[in-house]
Amino acid sequence: MPHGRDDLEWNELVEAGLSILKFLAARKTQTDYTSFVQEMAVETGLRQFVFPQDRQVVGTLLADISKRGREEHPGLLLSVLVHARATKMPGGGFFDLAKSVQLVSEGVGDAEQMRFMVRQQEGLWATYGRRVLR
Repeated sequence: MPHGRDDLEWNELVEAGLSILKFLAARKTQTDYTSFVQEMAVETGLRQFVFPQDRQVVGTLLADISKRGREEHPGLLLSVLVHARATKMPGGGFFDLAKSVQLVSEGVGDAEQMRFMVRQQEGLWATYGRRVLR
């Protein structure tokens, strides 16, 4: 049972998150973590994640959503569209995932991380921006 959710519920969360992030990509926009978990609760009707105690669980969920999205577009990570309000950047887990799937090299500096993030966003907008989703 991943993170207090049964497998069926977790899969529903991944699918809903995939749909939400593809919709954001099609609209060429982003969201913050709090708004994302609120939208997930509305979309699924499932118990909403709460910060800060569920921060790690939400990170794992976003990684699973990105992994599922890579089945369709291997070079793109949908979770780049979810960021912290204060920094307008995705969390460290996003960059860890990018390294683990070899989309960015170990030891890159802040400037290269920023360039990678921008390339990811632009790639998603170009890929999904032509689609009508939802």
